[in-house]
Amino acid sequence: MGAGRGMQQAHGTISTSVAPTQGRGRIKLSCLIKAIMTTTNVSPCMPSLFANAAIRSHYRRRSDGQAAGSSERLLLDLIRRAGQFERADLPRASGLSVPGIKGIVDPLVAHGLLQLRPSLRRGRGQPNAQVSLVPGYAYSVGVSVMVDGFAVVLIDFAGQVRGMRQLTAFPLTLAVVRAQLPALVEALLTAAGVDRQHVFGVGLSMTGPRIGDGTRVNPPLSLAAEWMQVELDRFVADCLQLPVWMDNDAHCAALAEAVYGIGRQSPDLVYLSISDGFAAGVIAAGNVRRGAHGNGGELGRISAITGMARPTLESLRQALAADGHALPDLHTMLQHYDAAWPQIDAWLDAVEPTVTLAVAAIIALIDPRVIVFGARLPTDLAQRLIARIAFEPAPRRGVALPYPTLQVGQVTAHATVLGAAMLPFKETLF
Repeated sequence: MGAGRGMQQAHGTISTSVAPTQGRGRIKLSCLIKAIMTTTNVSPCMPSLFANAAIRSHYRRRSDGQAAGSSERLLLDLIRRAGQFERADLPRASGLSVPGIKGIVDPLVAHGLLQLRPSLRRGRGQPNAQVSLVPGYAYSVGVSVMVDGFAVVLIDFAGQVRGMRQLTAFPLTLAVVRAQLPALVEALLTAAGVDRQHVFGVGLSMTGPRIGDGTRVNPPLSLAAEWMQVELDRFVADCLQLPVWMDNDAHCAALAEAVYGIGRQSPDLVYLSISDGFAAGVIAAGNVRRGAHGNGGELGRISAITGMARPTLESLRQALAADGHALPDLHTMLQHYDAAWPQIDAWLDAVEPTVTLAVAAIIALIDPRVIVFGARLPTDLAQRLIARIAFEPAPRRGVALPYPTLQVGQVTAHATVLGAAMLPFKETLF
């Protein structure tokens, strides 16, 4: 499978009186650790975060109303990650018995989720078969709401991209989404020749932390307050007449990297999303860890607590616009991105301490193998930012601890919308 290139609730009270003064690094780090501990819970997502999502009746294969059982999901995910699997290898890979595999695979084949093909192996004994997903079993629509427009993508059950559309509008309003999104999705389905009955659901990504009132979020200030007054998943479900699973941009982009990018080699990673906001997505054993309120990795609290500069692309755009560049929105800036802009070095100087502090806290609390820099961050900018992140200059007794590798995301365009599209499948079938 391939892909195109391209949070405020807490259990305790955190003081916001820390001033960004020289020599206060230890205080800042302790405040940040306290903030992340309240937001980055390494337990799986609570089901209530998707309380407004519902599996369509013709995809409810089980008496409990679910699309797949736990053992079925285990096998489906193994096969998805491999692309195809020798049936004889499934017991060893899954830890299930041979009769157990047969009792799972045969019904999945009969219901159209899996297909069997002749094995490439030759030899004595009972003929083997290769097992793979049936791409046309179901489709998912991804919708990414950004401050300067929205993108939609269609993927099949095997994760292959079947089409993509994008609309630019700044400032984006709910009225624009209601007027334009249904037509954009219909055009996507028509172009791909996909019937709406075969759409499993919609994955929706939105910037901003959940505020603890249903699925409402507090979006960036570049979006109007109306965005905080609606449960966006219900709003989009009403627009499209399809079930909707919603998560934030960082979690969706991290999921895309886990499925299409670095996660294929490393099932554990932390993804730094830098766009109109600054947040992280934590992937453990291939799954998103969201925290108790769905706000895990909301790194914007660093600036709220310490007063340090916010490492966002919007702050870079504003600096460029102040110096005379005609860049009315992020989409325009990214289209015309020039690595030679002198304002970039000034922006890097300003945000380096914040990003370094975030990386230090992530290492201290999560100890990941990989930290990925991505979302809408241009590759050049990601590389230059990574080059500025320094680890301990003088480790204790001269022995350095193991550190994660810092890498540019492999899904360098449309990561958020791709992850959003995978969300309904990942929460119910894989």
